[in-house]
Amino acid sequence: MAGENFAYDLVQAGYTLRLDLLDNATLCTARYTPAKSGAAMTEAALRDFLASHAITENINEEGITLVMEAASENKPVSGVVLALGLVMDPGIDGWFEMLVPDALKDEDDEEDISEPHHYTRVNFKKIQTFQNVEAEDPIGIIHPCTDGMDGLTVQSKIIPAIPGKPLHVRYGKGIFMGEDEKTLYANRSGRVFNSTDGLSVENVYVVKGNVDYHVGNIRYNGLVEITGDVLDGFEVFASKGIKVKGIVGNCQIYSKGNIDINGMSGAGIGKITCGGDLTLKYCNDTTIICTGNITAQIEIRSSKVNCLGSLTITKGAFCGGTCIVLAGMEAMVLGSKTSLPTTVIVGVHYADFDQIELLNRALLDLNEKFAATPPNQRDLMAFMTERNRLSTLLQEVNSHQYDNANPKVNVHKIVYENVRLKFDRVASVTTEEIKGPATLISNLDESELLQLQMSGLPITANQLKEALIREQKEKLEES
Repeated sequence: MAGENFAYDLVQAGYTLRLDLLDNATLCTARYTPAKSGAAMTEAALRDFLASHAITENINEEGITLVMEAASENKPVSGVVLALGLVMDPGIDGWFEMLVPDALKDEDDEEDISEPHHYTRVNFKKIQTFQNVEAEDPIGIIHPCTDGMDGLTVQSKIIPAIPGKPLHVRYGKGIFMGEDEKTLYANRSGRVFNSTDGLSVENVYVVKGNVDYHVGNIRYNGLVEITGDVLDGFEVFASKGIKVKGIVGNCQIYSKGNIDINGMSGAGIGKITCGGDLTLKYCNDTTIICTGNITAQIEIRSSKVNCLGSLTITKGAFCGGTCIVLAGMEAMVLGSKTSLPTTVIVGVHYADFDQIELLNRALLDLNEKFAATPPNQRDLMAFMTERNRLSTLLQEVNSHQYDNANPKVNVHKIVYENVRLKFDRVASVTTEEIKGPATLISNLDESELLQLQMSGLPITANQLKEALIREQKEKLEES
């Protein structure tokens, strides 16, 4: 019967023939052994023996010929295929095809071809997969099971196919079934998560503890909350926002939303990129790029800060490093008692500032190169064309206007020496302390720094200048 291997023997005076039925009787092989005396087997005897055991399916004529040649030469032969049936092909179980790529795929292990034996680099910070989706994105396809194909023995018996098992995918919040009843879609943005309860789309990821080698780098389409620290060298990317109750080391922190961290020590290589508002207690040796407002509680020290909102340090100082702030700045202290070089630029878009610096350097280099060229080799037309091009670009950048631009600094206690301040076209370096509370803006003709009684940061520098103009006009009218 199907499923068993068995044999048939034909014993005659001149030979012995053995038929082995193998592989669920889908294969018939022959073993021919001649005797020392007696007549050899005839082809008719062979075919009759096959037929007597109902072996009629797919007779292998080449095998018949091989056995008969051995019989005529009085030689033994074995393992000759005489008949082939059809092996049963079981059905394929239902399976789920995930359509969402891993956001950390670029961090997969790579082969180091610089090494002679092509060593494999292992990224120990890639621990998890982050399959991020937006609403309406397809998540995966449930492929149905198949019936399989019946087999057939060499005795013409059908071997029923074993059908595949259907896959029942459990899914919950954030996922819905498509009209084709096989494709799963996301109904909100987040990360596809597979748990004992089934598939779901989660938009909040809570790390209970530190981001370390147990957690790895994070690239999450949602809000990430970390109850511990973020250790040196790790990356946290979250589209909706990041909250860190502990300390962040020299890491890369990025979000399109708000970021709220306890503190960060960037060691000169750490970076925060924030598409919303940034809130923190302190920050040292870190690069910050923020689209919204920055609020620090204690201090920002030796850092490079680019901010398109306002920068407020409620209890401490901005000292060391550089900040370029579009919508004004307020701090208790600027600089330090040790005269740590500190630069504060307000009312300027940091991208414009960088572009202006680049264009000014290009103009300077152009002039120096032209002056260093012997007079008989100078191309005056080319020089003038390039200088006009750079000057036009510079004028275009300088003409940019921003509704929230506010070239104003509020200082509550003191501005120490060696603080470079830049407002509009006014740039100065403090050579003596400026006592607060005070508001600092450029004067009406933008020729020098002006110190006024402190006003709230929402009151812009332009509003203060308009008030000064009205005051001067009133005095003239009175006189």
